Amino acid sequence: MIALLFSCCKPPNNGKGETEKELRVDWSHDYELAGYPEAVPLIEADKIFMIGDVYITAMAIETGAVKWQTKVDEEHALRGQKILHLDDQIVVAHYEAIRGWQKETGEELWEFVYTDELEPRLNGIICTTDDGFAYSALKGRLFVLNKEGQLLLEQLLQQDYSVMGVGCENGKLFAGQRQTVHGALTLGRVTALDAATGDSLWAYDTENGGFTWAAPIVENGIVYAGAIGNSPVQEFVALDAETGEVIWRQTNKVWAFSFILGPEHVYVNTSGTLAALNKTNGAIVWRYEWSSGTSIEPVYLEGYVYHSDHGRIFVLDAETGELVHEEPVPPGGSYFWHLAVSSDKLFAQTSRQLIAYQPWHLREE
Repeated sequence: MIALLFSCCKPPNNGKGETEKELRVDWSHDYELAGYPEAVPLIEADKIFMIGDVYITAMAIETGAVKWQTKVDEEHALRGQKILHLDDQIVVAHYEAIRGWQKETGEELWEFVYTDELEPRLNGIICTTDDGFAYSALKGRLFVLNKEGQLLLEQLLQQDYSVMGVGCENGKLFAGQRQTVHGALTLGRVTALDAATGDSLWAYDTENGGFTWAAPIVENGIVYAGAIGNSPVQEFVALDAETGEVIWRQTNKVWAFSFILGPEHVYVNTSGTLAALNKTNGAIVWRYEWSSGTSIEPVYLEGYVYHSDHGRIFVLDAETGELVHEEPVPPGGSYFWHLAVSSDKLFAQTSRQLIAYQPWHLREE
């Protein structure tokens, strides 16, 4: 991961001329970075929640006004790639415990302290279930907490397969797994489980890499999952959520560091490219390339995809892949780390600021 983050060379612009800085800044919030900000900012109702230093900070989406700020650690940035929310709380994975916070006030509601046998992957991908929070854990395990932080389910899947991420949908858990056999072969597995009992429903296996960086995403009865590893071929696959049967499989250089779903396409960040796959058949519709690696998760909003190489934000036409704008990191910002969107704002987290931009579809001509 670290090798990817610090190769922020200027990307090619695919034959397009240099574009001027055009994204209007609506507001920005300054902070002192204590370490790499693992978690993508969470947008929930009229607030955005950010982790980037020793605080959890809740801000008004429209103005950036700080609603509350809770100091939780004297020495380290908080960890965990995703902030979860359910009902009146947000949930964050810390170094020694998972904590639930009242999202209106920042009051601590509960704490789940890790044990030797049950510790989440702090860089793992997690999800919200119908009535709790699911975590990928060490030693081939996953577990689910309820809204009071009590353990609802602990499940050992198979110890030689690491559980790297968990997706949730309609009472089911979908575990993305990986096993490295040797330097030229990484095995992958997606296991579907009953979220209440932990019973295995089906498993999909592949030799085309492990499901390592991105958790499976479920939409309209289809499980989307992308693999990466040491195998000669990597794959991105769409599976029937009920049976695990393959709907389509794409193996043409689509190793998945992250991906998102749009209305018609799956947008897969392969670190050096962004590939748009047709959601119906997996065909590659377009591919945008640049010259450096990135683990940033792209975002979609109103016909445009926003992505970054850490040094600039690319604004791409979601249907054609055409580059319509490049937004450089502001002076003193060092790097773009995360992107997020609300209905009328693009949020970019740098090393020093959370910036709320006017998105491209609302730009003032």
